[in-house]
Amino acid sequence: MKPSTSSRDAVHSKEKYQYRPIGLPYELRMLELLPGYGDEPVQIRLLHHPLSSLPECEALSYEWGSPERDHEIFCEGKVLKVTSNLLAALKRSRPSGQPVQKPRLLWIDALCINQEDIDERSEQVKLMTEIYRNVGRTLVWIG
Repeated sequence: MKPSTSSRDAVHSKEKYQYRPIGLPYELRMLELLPGYGDEPVQIRLLHHPLSSLPECEALSYEWGSPERDHEIFCEGKVLKVTSNLLAALKRSRPSGQPVQKPRLLWIDALCINQEDIDERSEQVKLMTEIYRNVGRTLVWIG
């Protein structure tokens, strides 16, 4: 029997997730990947951190595959659209063991950077070398 967790019991809306602005240029978002099983919806939280004091975390580098963002994940109960390859990587990477696992802290460019905000995107891309240098390890997902 799988343990019941608040992340799995959360109510989801079809409302689109709205990114909160970050303090440019040296703040970034970290993705907290919540535990889940199999085909359960992927649930995340986006947390703001200064680059100078990143918590212990990992980066996920992956092959984007099809650019179509036609799969839903949930950030704080609201919808974020992702590609099929990113969805597969998130499902494979999320904690799922027993006893209930703690969330996994990741940096993933497609979700931690607001891709619709050109100014933010251009500033955050400049920090990518520093981000990859400061994470504990980098996971690679080919698909």
